[in-house]
Amino acid sequence: MSRDAPPDLSQDVSARGLTLAGGHALLSDFAELIVTNTGVEVTVAEEPETVVIRGLRLCLEEMSTLHSLYRDADR
Repeated sequence: MSRDAPPDLSQDVSARGLTLAGGHALLSDFAELIVTNTGVEVTVAEEPETVVIRGLRLCLEEMSTLHSLYRDADR
């Protein structure tokens, strides 16, 4: 498996950094470990243990709007 990221993803990560979400984001010094080993800025999401499920809830609440956006993007 290749470790190379697509150029657009690499550019976004370099410019914007990474945001940690999920339980691992709460591990002591994990963000600092990533920064030290990659040089990429890292932030921890607000309430990282629930951020993904909250985002999913928002998507489900807006399903009809999102459906039309994706349908239009397929054209």
